[in-house]
Amino acid sequence: HLSHTAMLQPGDSPLLVAAADLITPRLADFGALLFGERLGWSIKEMWVNVLDVGGHQAMHNHANSFISGVVYLT
Repeated sequence: HLSHTAMLQPGDSPLLVAAADLITPRLADFGALLFGERLGWSIKEMWVNVLDVGGHQAMHNHANSFISGVVYLT
């Protein structure tokens, strides 16, 4: 019930570029909240998961990452 794309860079698709453009300013907001300053954080990798009805994502971690996030689309 779970499938995902290969690892992508934001520049691999115009849609991913648009998503990164919307998300990246929020990363700076998050850095300001955590550390009191706006940091030059950026998105390095992206992928898309597709969950069918009844699908789930198991708890996991992301190596070599300071933060990771999820954007849910319906």
